[in-house]
Amino acid sequence: MIFQKKQDYLQPVQSNNVLGGTCRFDISREYPIEAMFIVVSAVVTTAAATLNADGLLKLIRRVTLNGPDGARNRNVVDVSGPDLVELAYHYNGFLDRNTRQRLNAAASGAATYEMVFPIWFALPQLDDPLSSALILPVDRFNANPQLNIQFCSQAEMDTNAAPTFVLGTTTVTLVVVRRIVDRVNWPVYDTELFSLQQNYPSTGDNQEFVIPNNGNYTAILLRCQGGTSAAPSRQDISPANSDWDLRISGNVLRRFRLLDIQRENDFSAAVGSGATDALNGSFFLDFLTDRVGNCGSDISSALGSTLNANIPLNSGVKIALRQNITGNTGTQVNYVMHRIYGNLEKLKR
Repeated sequence: MIFQKKQDYLQPVQSNNVLGGTCRFDISREYPIEAMFIVVSAVVTTAAATLNADGLLKLIRRVTLNGPDGARNRNVVDVSGPDLVELAYHYNGFLDRNTRQRLNAAASGAATYEMVFPIWFALPQLDDPLSSALILPVDRFNANPQLNIQFCSQAEMDTNAAPTFVLGTTTVTLVVVRRIVDRVNWPVYDTELFSLQQNYPSTGDNQEFVIPNNGNYTAILLRCQGGTSAAPSRQDISPANSDWDLRISGNVLRRFRLLDIQRENDFSAAVGSGATDALNGSFFLDFLTDRVGNCGSDISSALGSTLNANIPLNSGVKIALRQNITGNTGTQVNYVMHRIYGNLEKLKR
């Protein structure tokens, strides 16, 4: 790294850590931020009758971070807790030891669980100086940004008709990793991490999801869930040997089966034989380190492989995923997307 690290942890200024509640952090602006780690220690008093498809990770319903940079007050981050965990897994190939145990796992009653939800601004797949061009420049904001953490309701955690899930005493802290940028006019590019959810109750081919225009996408994570609304599960939701594709106005960029993406992801992750070693229903389209086996190593020095979505809004041109889906009442896809704004031509070489 080219800049010295400065790390601290914060306590919330608003703490309503109950089902349906909200926790809030005010973040100071003295140095740019490389990453944040939301650390949750949750006590499950009574186990769920039917735990949701994402397990205890779904406890964090939404994480939002605003960016008041003077020109506008935009959302820099707008995703769920499971979105953050799975994205970190695909970025690095690893998770911390406690969070890893929550993958594909139940949550017993009368037990305490620790989970870490990482937010990366300087992407760990990139080496410096490119990675440090993506830090969050809070020192240039005109007000302290706020990180809001919303907890799920009981019905969202426990999909049973007679839910039993009870959350006990739960604490949240925030670890903030900064970099002391000592170079005048260091170039920083705006980024956005966001997710959109689409339900697919009906089985059908060629179901389309349109990817928002503007920016250069570094990744699109497909978090797929199938089955009934009463008992959903994380799974491949496409018919056997059925293909999906990524296209711009009908021109196919990538054609794939979800299982092919899963295999490719496994080549770049620490996958063993344990239940917590692999993600179910998680398919990562990587536009940065898009050769297998590269996840977690400093090999990327350019952004030429990003998905360019800088398309005029009124042009009629669109980027979309064409999908063949086996639907049911609980079938849905969470599309988790990360993009960089601005002219990246100097960074594509």
